[in-house]
Amino acid sequence: MSQDSSFLTVPTSVPASLVLPIQAKTLNLMLLDEHSLIREGIKLLLEQGHWPGFEKVEIQTVASESELKQVLLHFCPDLALLRYQPEASAKSEWLSHLRAEYPGLRVVLYHYLPDGQYRTEYLLCGAQGFLARDLSPEQLIPALLSVYYGGYYCGAPCRAMPPAAADSEALASLSLREREVLSLIAADCSREEIARRLNISIRTVDTYRGRLLKKLKLHSSIGLARFALENGLT
Repeated sequence: MSQDSSFLTVPTSVPASLVLPIQAKTLNLMLLDEHSLIREGIKLLLEQGHWPGFEKVEIQTVASESELKQVLLHFCPDLALLRYQPEASAKSEWLSHLRAEYPGLRVVLYHYLPDGQYRTEYLLCGAQGFLARDLSPEQLIPALLSVYYGGYYCGAPCRAMPPAAADSEALASLSLREREVLSLIAADCSREEIARRLNISIRTVDTYRGRLLKKLKLHSSIGLARFALENGLT
């Protein structure tokens, strides 16, 4: 496994802090994969697994994005498990539109590539989780539950982890406007979209981005997005 196999080193089971007291109910899950054998195999694994706190798990499977849009007209999922295709240039934009149309939907991506590839890109797509092909079957449901309960998963579940001292100092140095810009960068908003939402000019957006990079000692938007995730600013 590569050195950056996970953002944080934490247990692979669902942390106790993520398990909220809830009444038994149905969890609606959407699964997208164009390969029927893999799609049905994952569905069977999820149906046979243990989902603490849920009486039933309802799973709808689709083979394409167009089919997914049709199913969403009559099925309201709590979670979406989608195969990530890094070769598809429009994937990020499509996922951003999906998240905008269904803001309460929690999205987990998975892929067939070796662990460590395209790992940080999932955040910029607007997903809350990213699963590599070497994830063990026993880790699948805990990973999905950690996302369902408001956490994130990128090789390990993480949520509300206390930031490092250096991160705390950096956070304290950010103005309210800088935090707003950082949050929108992490949400994969373009410069134009950030400017429109905050009613500022694109040049001002660039100025704030430059300040953030300098204050946080980072070098790219991916670094900013990762910082926002790890410090609960998304």
